[in-house]
Amino acid sequence: MFRHPFVLILLSLFCTNLLTAQIRINEVCTSNNSVVLDEDGDSRDWIELQNSGSEAVDLNGFYLSDKDNDTTKWQFQTGTIPPNGFLLIFASNKNRPASIPLHTSFRLSQDGESLRLYDLSKNLVDSFSVPFISTDLSFGAFPDGNSYRAFFENPTPNSTNNGSTPTDHIIAFPPLFSHNPSVYTEPLSVAITTEEEGGIIYYTLNGSNPDETSTLYSTPFIVDETTVISSITIKDGLIDSKVIIANYVFIEEQTLPVVCLSTNPNYFFDFETGIYVRGPNAEEEFPYYGANFWSDTEIPVNVQWIDEYGQLGFSQKLGVRIHGGSVSRTRPMRSLRLLANDDYGKD
Repeated sequence: MFRHPFVLILLSLFCTNLLTAQIRINEVCTSNNSVVLDEDGDSRDWIELQNSGSEAVDLNGFYLSDKDNDTTKWQFQTGTIPPNGFLLIFASNKNRPASIPLHTSFRLSQDGESLRLYDLSKNLVDSFSVPFISTDLSFGAFPDGNSYRAFFENPTPNSTNNGSTPTDHIIAFPPLFSHNPSVYTEPLSVAITTEEEGGIIYYTLNGSNPDETSTLYSTPFIVDETTVISSITIKDGLIDSKVIIANYVFIEEQTLPVVCLSTNPNYFFDFETGIYVRGPNAEEEFPYYGANFWSDTEIPVNVQWIDEYGQLGFSQKLGVRIHGGSVSRTRPMRSLRLLANDDYGKD
């Protein structure tokens, strides 16, 4: 007489697993500028879930995470996906888990990352590897819920991908450097190549992002002093590649890690707007209130950390502000505050 409840429990678990298996991460946009706005009028990154089954699925208690080792990073407190329907979630850091539209407590990195969906018991329901995605493009399943994934020029938040035109090659392959960012003591002959057939490489040597007006790469060139090279691949019919940066540091003897910051020089040193200079509105007397370096303006930089053995530890975009009070801000070498968040890359 005790068999029937046990059978009912097994059937319930079986049905729950079937329903859970119907849910998939279907489409992702990591740099939303004009695709869709949230209820506040903000253009936030977004994630779309899809239910391929014939029954609605309640996601209350499920988890969504962009960290491999954090299964409970953000938990749904509401959200039902109808049969063959979709659910749009803004990855905005606004953390609104109990109201529609939903907002996660984290944002997405345009450089790419991994998303994971877990059920109430913290079992993995679906995982989704997100590559670098250009602004206002998306990456998702085609057709809906399929394992084949591609880029979409016309994203479809909260709607089917099946009417879109997918492509697995919409962004030009990035440049490749012949030498890794590191500390060197002898001159280098640096070559820049790309796997993009017919792709044209442009580069800069001043920290600014390259474009078609920058120096056209043709042959290897000698680097014999500390230099930052920023390069890009451009090809007609494709979106420009991600900018790839390499710092080559020349010092006689390295005993400490080296931190390399690179950006458009005008962000730091333009007389009108550069955050590192006094600028046109500085008072004459110390501590020079009104100076540009008193502003909390944040600018984008690329940071490469080269460890004490000359190995590249990490390379990513960050924000930077002038840091500190009157002592540090007014000195010739000003303190800087580095800010890592998903607006630039990894948080």
